Amino acid sequence: MIKNYYKDESLRKKMSVLANQTFGLDFELLYQKGYWDKAYSCYSILEDDKIVSNVSFHLLELEKAGKRYSAMSIGSVMTDTDYRGKDYARQLMNEVMKDHPVDVYFLGANETVLNFYPRFGFKPVILNKFVDNNLEHYIVGDKGKKLDIEKDLELIDSYVKNRIKNSKDMYVYGDDYLKMFYMLYLYSDHIYLHDGAIIVCEKEEDKLYVYDIYQLEEKNIFDLVGPYTKGVNSVYYSFEAKIDTLEAYADEEAYLFVKTEKIELLEAWSYPGTSVT
Repeated sequence: MIKNYYKDESLRKKMSVLANQTFGLDFELLYQKGYWDKAYSCYSILEDDKIVSNVSFHLLELEKAGKRYSAMSIGSVMTDTDYRGKDYARQLMNEVMKDHPVDVYFLGANETVLNFYPRFGFKPVILNKFVDNNLEHYIVGDKGKKLDIEKDLELIDSYVKNRIKNSKDMYVYGDDYLKMFYMLYLYSDHIYLHDGAIIVCEKEEDKLYVYDIYQLEEKNIFDLVGPYTKGVNSVYYSFEAKIDTLEAYADEEAYLFVKTEKIELLEAWSYPGTSVT
């Protein structure tokens, strides 16, 4: 078993090969952009001169109902198909949790592994998202500047690192790496600078999906989001925005697993979508 090897180019690239095979992601991009550092840890099995199994994690601070908890977000749980059945994932998961005791461990999963994580004491938790169908408050005006992930990376990074809390309840501290992961890999074509804030959103037919908002000081959310609501009937938020008319709904396509002895953390989460691994 090898741990925390991000400075070793050979091992790092071997991990990226497995990630590419499993998820279609090249993690080397994270390193080259400066986001694979000591904050993003990997525990892996090296065999036959390649990494054949891996568990990655990120240590965070989670706020829920006004209380803060030490937390770990687990991701990139993967094993090469030729090396499955050797209990590698279990060994890695147990080692990660033994080395880093926290109040709560959590991870996102897909439907193919729903029976796997309960073996480690994880329980499924409802993940809420939010919709606003009352659009009369939104101010439709000129859209902001669309940002280029390459040319404007430093600006985006600055907003992510210096942002203020944008949600009513659940919030995450220390997740800058995760935010930038989403900016680089998933939302690079949907980042806008408007009225001193960055809005990450995407329109699909008559729906607007707001993935995140990064602001350095409190702004009127209807001013920020309004310019993107033309022709829209509903605005969907991946976080609990500070809007009284928001309606919560369970995300049936998301599978969130939580391990904790804090009973209050087993209730429904309104966890920010750009903080889920």
